[in-house]
Amino acid sequence: MADHIMLPHSFGGRRLSSSMLTLNSPLASLRYNASAGVSPHSPLQLGPRRRRMFSETESEKGSLLDEEVPLLSDRRGPAGKAQAMEPLSINAPAPGAAAAAAATGGSGGHPTPNPNIIRHDEMPPGPPISRVRRYLNAVLYGLVNSVILIPVVISFAQIIFRDAYFSDPSECAQCMPYVVKLVILSSLIHQACFTLKSSLTFAIGQVQDAGLIFLSAMASSIVSQTRERGATHDEILATVLCWLALSTAMLGLGLMITGTFRLASLVQYLPMPVVGGYLAFIGQYCLEAGMGLMSARTVTSFTDWPSLCNREAVLLVLPGVFLGLLLVFLVQRIRHFLVLPIFLLAIPGLFYLILGCTGTSLDDARTVLGTGFVAADAGTSDFWKVWQHYDVTRVQWYALPAQIPTWFAMFFVVAFSSCLDVAAIQMELGRPLDYNHELRTVGLSNLISGATGGFTGSYIFSQTIFTMRARVESRLVGVVVVLCSLITFALPFSVLAYFPKFLFGAILVFIAFDLLSSWLYHSWRLVRRVEYFIIWATFIAINALNLEYGMLIGIGVAVLVFIFEYSNSRTITVVSRPSKVVRSYSQRQTLNTHAGSIVAIQLFGYLFFGSAVRILRDVKRSVTVYATPATGPACELQPAVPLRRLDEESRDLPDAAVATRYLVLDCSHVTGLDATAVRTFFVALHQALQQHGVTLVVTDLTVRMAGLLRAHKVLGSDEDKPGMCLTCATLEDGLEWCEDMLLDHAAQAAPAPARAALRGVSAIIHSYLDAGAIDTAAVADYVTRREFSAGETLFSDTDPSDTIYFLERGQVAMYAPDRPCSGDARRHAGSTVLNMVEQALTHCCFGAADEVAVRQRLYRYDDGGVFGQIGFMLNQNRMMHAETVTSGCLYALHRKDLAAMERANPPLALAVHTALMKSVCLALANAQSSSGANR
Repeated sequence: MADHIMLPHSFGGRRLSSSMLTLNSPLASLRYNASAGVSPHSPLQLGPRRRRMFSETESEKGSLLDEEVPLLSDRRGPAGKAQAMEPLSINAPAPGAAAAAAATGGSGGHPTPNPNIIRHDEMPPGPPISRVRRYLNAVLYGLVNSVILIPVVISFAQIIFRDAYFSDPSECAQCMPYVVKLVILSSLIHQACFTLKSSLTFAIGQVQDAGLIFLSAMASSIVSQTRERGATHDEILATVLCWLALSTAMLGLGLMITGTFRLASLVQYLPMPVVGGYLAFIGQYCLEAGMGLMSARTVTSFTDWPSLCNREAVLLVLPGVFLGLLLVFLVQRIRHFLVLPIFLLAIPGLFYLILGCTGTSLDDARTVLGTGFVAADAGTSDFWKVWQHYDVTRVQWYALPAQIPTWFAMFFVVAFSSCLDVAAIQMELGRPLDYNHELRTVGLSNLISGATGGFTGSYIFSQTIFTMRARVESRLVGVVVVLCSLITFALPFSVLAYFPKFLFGAILVFIAFDLLSSWLYHSWRLVRRVEYFIIWATFIAINALNLEYGMLIGIGVAVLVFIFEYSNSRTITVVSRPSKVVRSYSQRQTLNTHAGSIVAIQLFGYLFFGSAVRILRDVKRSVTVYATPATGPACELQPAVPLRRLDEESRDLPDAAVATRYLVLDCSHVTGLDATAVRTFFVALHQALQQHGVTLVVTDLTVRMAGLLRAHKVLGSDEDKPGMCLTCATLEDGLEWCEDMLLDHAAQAAPAPARAALRGVSAIIHSYLDAGAIDTAAVADYVTRREFSAGETLFSDTDPSDTIYFLERGQVAMYAPDRPCSGDARRHAGSTVLNMVEQALTHCCFGAADEVAVRQRLYRYDDGGVFGQIGFMLNQNRMMHAETVTSGCLYALHRKDLAAMERANPPLALAVHTALMKSVCLALANAQSSSGANR
């Protein structure tokens, strides 16, 4: 539930001005206030607060300074006028939160700190506190917590046993005092376990409402089934009590197993809007339980509300409703931690004062208006008799199997809410907590509680944070709460017989108002509209059907919304870049001429039945084909035939469009796909592409995805067959293959003299020079020709850079060094132009050299490529590893030969230097284009 608490920042007996938090967890809604403030729900604005801070100067150490510090949650306009303030969310699964920071289980979670919250570890240290004072503070806060918790726990007994059967004086008049004691005993056990086992010394844990609704539903179901079969009162009560205790123990065991195997994250996949609808139903449940308690009438649904429309019922419930709403008003307006306990103590005090002033006896108060303001005195209720109805021999076992689904729902909800509690405490605490350890602690407390006949419980994080903010980091607080609960449990009479019913009714009205207003009204501003709809849908479904079916419907609606929104999310990106192959001028010109012939698309997410049709449509819109199916090879131009998009609907074709010859689909970001996506997308796309002579290339397939495509005949054993879908290891490999195919087709279509244009080192150098440059044929006298085969190493990183290579034919790949490169070799050359170009080239191609993986291929050189010149010019060692990919031929220009050229033929040497500089610029331009943005 949305638990809004306003807590004081206190340290060393002094108090800081408080910040407002919105804590979201399925727990009892308790509000605490400190100093002055307003409701987190109201549109009222907060002005600056005076925050008393410790001076950091040595001369003023220990003194207090007053300074104007505007609250971080205070929003002001340009003119200083305050804007409407929203509650500050302490954990992600709050209404409207998209991420699941609070729902990320597992130890060591690090939620993002909220700058609006002064965390526990950020509070300034106060002066030393004596041991006696620390003990007194612990006792004080233990008593305050007890005053707040014990009435709430007693009111929870009315929720568990809300069925009309338990309100029948002829049936259960004598057993209800013992039931109340059992709930108190359960709270005692929960608190004892948290005090002993929790990693938080200030932890407060009690019976809480996250699981009580399920216990109540199971109790009502058992009563209905057993009464239909004519079971006796003792058999009904034994079946209910034994099953609830067994359910609690099994819940504890399940939570312990979950925490032991570190599976906390698996129980947090419950959609938050569904939890919100469930929590709103808890609010309605509390309201109906309070009305039924105060009026002594059966109020279990909206159809029972007309029974309250009479004079006696209205007079009986009116005090509780008024006091509950007054409590809401007070805790929103007076921000002090004593407001709630003083109010709860004042109600019975004022009641007995009115009885004394009017001369009304307690017995008269029990009978006034028929059922009275105080429960009937059931006589003594010795605590050792609380287990007298736990008779296993009387259990009606036939009624239990129907409760299994409800138990599973209770397990997930309690586990989920417990993780939210831990997340809220962790965020406030400012340090990570072990979710699995805390879940084991919750499981242990429920296991022991169930074994002793008790009920479900967990952290009461509002009380835990309340105690933590008071800097009472002592387990003595829990001990005091345990002792107070033990005293209440051991009383020889029923507490309900001596306290007015409207006290407990007011608490239930207070909780109900907070839950209903938080989730059915205020969540409108905090969640998306579709999530707000899910909250209401879950709430209405639970009321119309039952708890289990209502939550299933809410989950189903959330799943449908997710499918719809996920299927409409962006799942493709068109890659607008070439491969990382360093091409020659002529090759780049050829590829630029056919720039639209290769379309590369990255697919994202999970491809499934809900997104396959839309992905197919989007991909088809990116492919350009001839208006009539191709009759020749895919690369054959048909200039006389108009072009269109493959989807036949798009009309946004640019004037310079060219027909697509290769479509590359990159699946590196695809998490999976189903059979529907294969048939609807891949098979349909492959067939459409084949009709137009477009080759489909799929990259980065997993074994499972490749198996599905092969089973549906998208992939086959003969990938060299024209039109057959091809596969490549990576997107880079796919782009290189497509470019190589385009260049091969272009070379075959070119005349023989053009194909031999780059034969010889002179032709390679001349291709980098402007028209009319000097004849470079003399360069052949200074270079060494070398034939190579595939797999040869030309140089390794750290080798001396004393040679420049001119690649006549073949392919050479550059790899990252086998070890991380510190970059010292690059830095020693200074900020020369070549050094900056080299670093930019390296960064564009593969990122920082310190970060590349072992044997990662960086880029590739083809016919006419020049490499090795950067280290050569900088006179530094190699920074990459060069290895031949295919057989071929290259020319090597050694340093001594270049020096000889500079002496003997300066114009030729100048032409060579110009060609080398342009080759570096070409490589840099290729690197920048290959790292271009996608669209």
